[in-house]
Amino acid sequence: VVSLVAYFTFTQKKMYSATSSLIVDVTNITSGIGIQDFSGSASRNLQNELEILKSRNLKMEVAQNLIDIFYLDPDGKRDTISVVRAAMVQGNITNTNSPQLPGYVVSKLGEITNFEMGKEKDIIEITTVSHIPEEAALIANVYAQTYYERDLRRSRSNATEVRTFLQDQTSNRLDTLQKSESQLLNYMENENVVELEDKSRFLIMKITDLESEIEKNQIELRKSNVLLNQYKEQLQALVPTVTSKIINVDDLYIKELQEKVARMEADLDVSRVINRADSSRAKYIKEISRQEKTIDSLRSILKTRTREYIAGVTSSVGYSSNNSRDGAATLTNLSNKIQDTQLEIATLEVSLENLNKSLGEYERDFNRIPKQQVTLARLQRQKDFNEKLYLKLGEEYQSSLLSELSTFGRVEILDEAIVPNKPYSPRYAINLAIGMFLGALFGVFVAFAIDFFFSYVRSPHDVESLGFRLISTIPKLPANGTGRKLLGPKIDPNSRQLLEPSSSNLVAQESYQRLQIYLNYGFLDKEVKSLVVSSSGPGEGKSSTAANFAVSLANSGKKVLLVDMDLRKPVIHKFFDLPQSPTLIHYLYKKCELSEIIKKTDVNNLFVVTAVEFNQNPALIFTSSALHEFMDSMKKRFDYVIYDTPPVNAVTDAIHLARLVDETILIARADQTNVDELNRAAKLFEQFNISIGGVVLNDFDDAKLPSYYGRYYGFYTKDGEKVKKKRKKSNKDVIFDN
Repeated sequence: VVSLVAYFTFTQKKMYSATSSLIVDVTNITSGIGIQDFSGSASRNLQNELEILKSRNLKMEVAQNLIDIFYLDPDGKRDTISVVRAAMVQGNITNTNSPQLPGYVVSKLGEITNFEMGKEKDIIEITTVSHIPEEAALIANVYAQTYYERDLRRSRSNATEVRTFLQDQTSNRLDTLQKSESQLLNYMENENVVELEDKSRFLIMKITDLESEIEKNQIELRKSNVLLNQYKEQLQALVPTVTSKIINVDDLYIKELQEKVARMEADLDVSRVINRADSSRAKYIKEISRQEKTIDSLRSILKTRTREYIAGVTSSVGYSSNNSRDGAATLTNLSNKIQDTQLEIATLEVSLENLNKSLGEYERDFNRIPKQQVTLARLQRQKDFNEKLYLKLGEEYQSSLLSELSTFGRVEILDEAIVPNKPYSPRYAINLAIGMFLGALFGVFVAFAIDFFFSYVRSPHDVESLGFRLISTIPKLPANGTGRKLLGPKIDPNSRQLLEPSSSNLVAQESYQRLQIYLNYGFLDKEVKSLVVSSSGPGEGKSSTAANFAVSLANSGKKVLLVDMDLRKPVIHKFFDLPQSPTLIHYLYKKCELSEIIKKTDVNNLFVVTAVEFNQNPALIFTSSALHEFMDSMKKRFDYVIYDTPPVNAVTDAIHLARLVDETILIARADQTNVDELNRAAKLFEQFNISIGGVVLNDFDDAKLPSYYGRYYGFYTKDGEKVKKKRKKSNKDVIFDN
């Protein structure tokens, strides 16, 4: 694990990180709708800005800006931006003007850009990573600048829309003015007319003033409607539940005041237009001042009543504890704007009605003048009208432009990203430390996993560490063509697996002789003449061990009886190539004589009692008095009686017999017998106060022994000849090879 981590660390590309930071005024408008979002805390508002930064629309703008730059060094036109170059390769694009290119760049940006809140409140950090330090700083700065410009456009959206409307109107009016001037000049030249009469000039002046005022009011009316629609949308987004009540006021007093104020202001506007010549007279000025004071007084009453109405409507709107004051203030401010705009619209509508009425009266007088004067007057009128309106629109446009430029966004670039001089990845020391930790952890985990999933008895040390007495170790022996283990020269090619007196496997002979020594000297306080051989589970070699142990005892001159007590899967008769019947079952059921079931084998002094599968409950046999009498009599007739029993964890047959014999031994197969199963077998015997004499480790590869005995056995070949070994020296031990 450490090597893999080290290889990965030292072969990884160096990556550089650059960060630009933005400060966001979360108490100002959010969500791009021109109003404040008080539905959550400041952190939630900042989270909304993070989502905008992550949005695909903004990424598309950033991608297009990077494509426009294209070079890390735009002046020298050197080193293309790698994300753009990689996107072109990915999309198989050759032209930077391709409409598909920004989409590929967006996918690359998502891999290298990260956004998070800074440690300080209201700070957002944009971090970009790249294997080119200059590119990391460039992309972070382009991202920050693009977001700043987008926020600025969003904050100026209201003012921009009004300014754009006035700009279009001013441009259109300029074209109209130029056409009207041209028409007037052409008519005067063609008709040889120099100037208008005084009456015609007076009527034209009045009509022009009225028409320009009407046109101006119509433009103001359209502008006010644009603002009113924006305010309505903002109110709907903020508190949709009270939008209808705020827009459609149901207070009759407020409605009457609005109508009265609107009519008075409209009358005042018309009076100013018609009586423009009297505007410098003291009496006129005094009258205008009186009317303005009356209107201001009514407006004050209307404002107070409207504020009380809005407070009552919005009292049911809930805000979080941190934002209740600011939220209510924002809602009240927006509601007042709606009411003021609606009043302005009502005033303009009444004013237009009055102006049109006055215009109609002057036009009737105008139609009575001579035809030539009428035509000239009409052209002069159009020219003056367009000129005045153009000048008024120009003033309005300049005012809206100033308003737009004086509106600032909520986002400010706090720190631009600088070109990093050190890579942030790979982190050599940290990676290697983590690798060492993970390596140790992995090693421990594997060790425990192997111990948990492969908890087998593997060596003599394992047997002794479990608290058992190790009686002997049976070596791993070669197999014949059928896969059976051969313990000696084969006499019958179909069955024989026994260790013959002339066997050349000295290690196997020595193992079974140790078993015999165990019986003779292992118990000083009692004589062992009968024993049970069992195992924890099937396939552990108990039957072959019992058979070969019997052969070993017989070869030493002892009279031995081997009894097959496995009434489920008897195999002893196969080892000695004996007929299976008659068996012990037949004798116990008095179907034959005792002499018939004790069968002589090819091994001197070795006799076998075979078994047959018993379909009934074997406990009937093991608990019968006839079996007890048989076991007592056999113990008197033979030096040793060995009972081969089924695995104790599978059935309880061995427990019945173990209570009637002198000793019990368990067989365990190396690398196959599970530790838990072996302990379980021992506990089963202990529950019935049966002590286990010891454990025989079967099928053990003695080459695994690091002890002197393992090396000692290695001096002997399978033919029993002692040979010299080639020694290979190591730091700790000497290993011998055949």
